Order: sequence, then structure tokens, then C-alpha cells
Amino acid sequence: MVSIFFTKGPLCCPACYKRFKRLNERRYNRLENAKPQKAQHDEQRQHVDSLEIQQLAEEFASCRKILLALGDENRQHLIVEIVGIGKCSGVRVGEITERTHLSRPAVSHHLQILKGAGLAKMRREGTKNYYYFDADAKAMNGLLRMLMHAKRIMEDQPDRSYTK
Repeated sequence: MVSIFFTKGPLCCPACYKRFKRLNERRYNRLENAKPQKAQHDEQRQHVDSLEIQQLAEEFASCRKILLALGDENRQHLIVEIVGIGKCSGVRVGEITERTHLSRPAVSHHLQILKGAGLAKMRREGTKNYYYFDADAKAMNGLLRMLMHAKRIMEDQPDRSYTK
């Protein structure tokens, strides 16, 4: 007997029950008939080209700095604060320190990591350093390319959420 797991609402009367039962039986039969084709199709799709996986691994490696920079909550907060201050000419470390819970050396350290990843830049006026968020187009394009490639590979994988 087929269970009524396909129904979407309460069954108010015996006629509704019969109608939903017939509908569920048709759906169940369609699913049963589709399983062999789906299994065969999944086996074909399951084979992902090892060259493509190697290429994705290289893309991940090239994006390591930017991923590490964005992965830290303090650096995320610094980016938000720098953009939030809204000075196009840049922000000094002291201004950022006032708006965060971090010490001045910690802010400088995180800014250096953001600079190294290509997410922030520095402008110098005499002895004063002004930091601003200006993502390096090459670094950001590499990250976007890697994410799109990973998404494409994941979409080609079979649906593994169903149970047999």
C-alpha cells in the first residue's frame, strides 16, 4: 500500500482521501519507473573528469590568501568598518581602532593581511597611512572564477539526498 506522503493538505473527507490516494499511486508509479533510468544517468554523471578536479584544486590554491583573509571574523568586521566610515580618501588605523574592539597593533596586523590578499590598499601622505577597501580585480576575478567552477562541478553531481 502506498503511503500518503505526497499530499499537501489535510484530507477532509473520504472522497478527498480517494483522490489523493490515486494521485499518490500515479506519482509513486512514475517514480518507480524512473528509478532505473535515474540510476544509469547518475552513474554517467558521477564520473567527474580528474583533470577538472585538478584544475579546481589549483584554483583553490591560487585563492588561498583571499579566502584566508575573508575567513576571519575580525577582518570581515574591518572591511565593513572601512567601507562604513565612508571616506574615499582612506581611513587611518586610529579611526578604525576607535570603532572596533581590537588594539592598534591588531588592526595593523589584519590590515596587512587584507593588503596581502589584494582586498585593501594603502595611500601614504608623509608619515600618515590611509587604508581603503579596493579589491584587486585580478584576485576577485580569480575567486569568482573558482566559485563558479566549483558550483558547476557540484551541479553536475547526482542528487545524494534521497535514500534507497
